[in-house]
Amino acid sequence: MARPEPLGFYWVRERGGLEMDRDLKADQEICAHFNELVKQGVYDHGFPATYESVREIVKFALAANEGWPYALNKLAEIQRGVNVEIKDSGHRKQFESGAVRDARPGVGRCDLLPLGIIADRMNDRVFTFIEEYIRLGDTASLWFALDEFIGKDDKQWYSALLDVSKQYEDGAKKYNDRNWEKGIPVHCFIDSAVRHYLKWRRGDTDEPHDRAFVWNILGAIWTHKNKPEMIDLPFKEGESV
Repeated sequence: MARPEPLGFYWVRERGGLEMDRDLKADQEICAHFNELVKQGVYDHGFPATYESVREIVKFALAANEGWPYALNKLAEIQRGVNVEIKDSGHRKQFESGAVRDARPGVGRCDLLPLGIIADRMNDRVFTFIEEYIRLGDTASLWFALDEFIGKDDKQWYSALLDVSKQYEDGAKKYNDRNWEKGIPVHCFIDSAVRHYLKWRRGDTDEPHDRAFVWNILGAIWTHKNKPEMIDLPFKEGESV
């Protein structure tokens, strides 16, 4: 098989893995891990196109071995072949603040779902914490939702935040840097977060719904703190925390 020069490795399909050039000693450990994942059947979604993809797979696989929820999610996504690009409907909504968001028509309002009783039916604490925020206005509930989704260990968060930073990068390409900081109604973040969470739970692979969920929850927390005029949820009628 022809050797791709920029990558410095070649695929050996018969041996079920990745073999490195002998001069790239520093990366042999990564390749050994990848080969082992293939042999064990942990990774079985064909052969990645780039060495960067191999490193990503190994990173999340090693983290998953330590029981990191977000890493387990990412490894499962990689296996399913999740599209890592943000979808673009071509529809835009511009708010008075100047911020712009994709506005796909007919997708529903997930922030209006009765998440409290849904949480009871589905036995899902993420719904519980989001409902608590919607009703009481305490952003601690949104942090609890993220802890439930990502995990509570700092290393889990570092891994997740590095992954979510790609959402910010893609958003900057699609709109502008810090477009979201201009001011977007909080209900939009909650609506989008719940929708992405539902799609992630359903197993959709059309885009990275897990990191989109985290991005929207972080956006809701930041906006609550820095743009209180954008708060438009039921608790606004009383005192928010």
